[in-house]
Amino acid sequence: MRTLFVDVGQGTCQIILLGGGRAIVVDAGTHPSVPQRILRLNRIHTIELLAISHSHHDHSGGAVRKKSKTKKRGSLLTGILADYQDKVKQIGFVQDSEFKKSSFAKFIKKLINEKKLSWNQLVRLEITDAPKPLWPIDGNDSSVTLLSCISPTAFDSTRAYLENDANASSAIVHLRHKDDALLFTGDSEYAQWKTLNEINNQNKLRCKGMSMPHHGGLMDGDQSDLEWFCNEVVETEVVVFSVGTINGYKHPRPEVISAMRKAGATVVCTQMTDKCCTDLESVRPGAIGSLIHPCRSSTKTDLVRPRKKKNKAAKKSSAVPRSRNVACAGTISALITDDGIEFEKLDSHQTGVDKLKANGCSPLCRL
Repeated sequence: MRTLFVDVGQGTCQIILLGGGRAIVVDAGTHPSVPQRILRLNRIHTIELLAISHSHHDHSGGAVRKKSKTKKRGSLLTGILADYQDKVKQIGFVQDSEFKKSSFAKFIKKLINEKKLSWNQLVRLEITDAPKPLWPIDGNDSSVTLLSCISPTAFDSTRAYLENDANASSAIVHLRHKDDALLFTGDSEYAQWKTLNEINNQNKLRCKGMSMPHHGGLMDGDQSDLEWFCNEVVETEVVVFSVGTINGYKHPRPEVISAMRKAGATVVCTQMTDKCCTDLESVRPGAIGSLIHPCRSSTKTDLVRPRKKKNKAAKKSSAVPRSRNVACAGTISALITDDGIEFEKLDSHQTGVDKLKANGCSPLCRL
């Protein structure tokens, strides 16, 4: 088994490769192209579970998306759910304030009407007083490997719905394998983690690796909440920041990276922003070197063409393209074996980041 924290740019997608042509997908990013390539390369024919943490487009957009208007033949839709349809065994969803109007929800209803999907294949990502097993469906605490939903509660979901805040009921998914674990945290916020911390009797959630909630952005709290989260709620060896080189959200925030590092976590980002390097073109294809897994940073859309100007002189002056989709680690792989969970190429990535700093860059994870 292998878990991929997929470089989808500004978005989130995790793919668990189970072997035998089967996979689990937790979130689907904004655009399906990279997840689709990973599934094809691994000859995936069955999606055991497609779980969407919440209905924001950077997590659900890759499940169902309209094709380019220039493509006139075939289906008008693409995406993981659109591609696999009746090959998806379970669909996990959060009924947040954005769900009903999302393309994801509308396509689910379409598949049910076409009898390619049944209502009992839908799983609401919400717990009562105990984690909800997602895979295997009949899994329990004695299972060697168990994927569970551990948040939100009905209280969290109701509050988030009434406050029109889809992030506040984002599903948190826990993958346990023997004594190790991985956490997929969506865009969850501090209020939700406080509920979860109470359920766990203030015991830390310990894991080998986790995605940083909300791409390392604000989680509807202040610095004291951040320090509480990093020091008292979670304990992880590796934390993955799924960020895009070009984003207007100030992700990742320096104070978030700093707090996770002080708590003892190794920080790994999928892409690099100009906060870490002012000359992004100089670090292609990334800090880790060769990008072996399909990722947004390795596509042909690395460069954005400048907009056309009315006069030739102005056009020449804007001829230098700006950076886009520049990898730091790119897609990040965690191998799941009989010995536990181990992140691949972690040492070489950290060495690559150190070299960036030695060459005059200022990686946030080294400040």
